[in-house]
Formats: sequence, structure tokens, C-alpha cells
Amino acid sequence: MNDLHEMRPQQVANADGSEAQPSAPLGKLGYEVAAMPFWEIQQASGTPGVSPPGTDAYYEGSAGKRAKRFVQQLYEVDFVLYNYSLEVPSQ
Repeated sequence: MNDLHEMRPQQVANADGSEAQPSAPLGKLGYEVAAMPFWEIQQASGTPGVSPPGTDAYYEGSAGKRAKRFVQQLYEVDFVLYNYSLEVPSQ
């Protein structure tokens, strides 16, 4: 399921209490979030009209697919190192 923040623009108020323009998540603006340095994501997310990317945005695009595989590989290593079971416990 998509992050709820990515499904609709966020409405915020300006410092003076007036209604601000809706913001769009960074990933929905055409940026490949997984390929961006973290400082760039922070800087872009601080721009008026741009909200931080949702979790799904980090796994989109070619860099996102590589990131997803990398995370899966790290989990596999953890399961081996910590001797976690792959079996689903019975009820």
C-alpha cells in the first residue's frame, strides 16, 4: 500500500496563519530518490511546495530496485549471523 502522504497533497499553514499551497512528495515530482544524496533529499524537502518522500519512493526506479535488493541481502545476512528461523511459528 502506498504511503498515505503520497496519495494526497499536504495542506499546511504559513507562519502568519494563512493557508499554504499544497505540497507534493519529492518522489512524485520525477526525482529518483534512491539515487539522491541524503543532504539533497533534506534540502529539496525543505523547499516550499515539496514534502519529504514516502518510504516507497526509496525503492522506485533503477536505483530503487538496487536498493531493494541490497536491503534484502542485508536481511539474509542477519538471518544467517543471528541464526533466525525462516519457519513460520504454528499457532
